[in-house]
Amino acid sequence: MKIAIIDLYGEDDNSGIHAIENIIYAHSPSHLVKTYQVRMEDHWPEIADWDIIISSGGPGDPAEKNLDWSEHWRQFMQEILLHNASNPNKKSVFLICFSFQLFCHHFDLAETSKRDAPSYGPYACSLTPFGKKDAIFGQLPEIFEIADFRFFQVTQPNPKKLDAMGAQILALEKERPHIKKERALMGIRFTREIWGVQFHPEADGDRVKHSFLSEKEKFIKILGQKHYDKIIRKLQDTSGLNLTHNTILPEYLDYWAKQYK
Repeated sequence: MKIAIIDLYGEDDNSGIHAIENIIYAHSPSHLVKTYQVRMEDHWPEIADWDIIISSGGPGDPAEKNLDWSEHWRQFMQEILLHNASNPNKKSVFLICFSFQLFCHHFDLAETSKRDAPSYGPYACSLTPFGKKDAIFGQLPEIFEIADFRFFQVTQPNPKKLDAMGAQILALEKERPHIKKERALMGIRFTREIWGVQFHPEADGDRVKHSFLSEKEKFIKILGQKHYDKIIRKLQDTSGLNLTHNTILPEYLDYWAKQYK
């Protein structure tokens, strides 16, 4: 398959793109892969040239206005939607974290807002009834663990817009009855060809653990010592993160490999 990666990290130092590439090449060394650094170069893939587009996470407020690259990203996604509506040769998209937030914001599918506190580290998610039946998410247990790194959130789905698109909400933040806040939307199949998640499925447990240990002072500054210590204890067992890492993107690639045969 021909796979384009849209890199939304800009100048931010991040290992996410390398992790995505590793998953793709582990799936099949024969895949053709090209990465487009659109925030710095404003160079975009030609839709006709690619089977799959994976749009990465990245820093920033998804609702920030007057950014040329953000408007170009919206236009690019709109072109894919139009292409798929009228062309039998469908193009698939997988949206990761910041890209998921951008898609929800630009197409008015849900509310995007800044969190009261950052969500950093391993957290639990719950599958919805749609998620349990999904070709990709259905390979995970009902409660599964994610690598979360975000200051912003997507909540309050817009049922009318989601229904018009044919979307299905696949995963939510784990229910916490003692916390009176709306659960964030963590996974959506927006159309038959477009999936998105508000976390980092490319992040394996060892990578997340190494990041928290090697950048200790940065994370303590963001989270505070007490929360940081709690995350380090949780990271003594990385099997949950590894299961998600080994499932979502590999299963997605498997699913589309079968479609393109």
